[in-house]
Amino acid sequence: MKQWVRQLRMTGRVPAVAALGLVLGGLIVAGYFTDAALGDPPHTFTITGDASLPLFPGTSQSLDLVFTNPEASPITVAAGSVTIAIATTQADCSASANFAVPQSLTTNVSVPADSTESLSDLSVPRAAWPVISMVETNVDQGACEGAPLALTYTGSASG
Repeated sequence: MKQWVRQLRMTGRVPAVAALGLVLGGLIVAGYFTDAALGDPPHTFTITGDASLPLFPGTSQSLDLVFTNPEASPITVAAGSVTIAIATTQADCSASANFAVPQSLTTNVSVPADSTESLSDLSVPRAAWPVISMVETNVDQGACEGAPLALTYTGSASG
């Protein structure tokens, strides 16, 4: 059986959703994948997730990502295929200097057809979940402590 790699790409709907993400502290990313070899039209799926608690210097948090697969067949999100970009609108807080993603998704995840499932729903061990952290820089980070974060996800799946 031949598997086709499906790459998540941003769509034109992302900017409107991004504003919502800044308010909620997370970002819903709509994406699509195509089976170009088959000439299929684009298909959509989403990755969402949010930090449940504010971050402070030296702290980390695992993300219980949620995958929505509206397709009629299951997809598999490969270990390491989800990337997370971190941004903040907090004044005087550089996200790139103060926040990091020390761990990506470390296991393959199968998402059933026509479903919305979190990593916890799928019984993925917490140790395999992506992790975000606030780096201890040993300088004043008061502007970034507890700052609202916008998380942008990209990834790929096969199925």
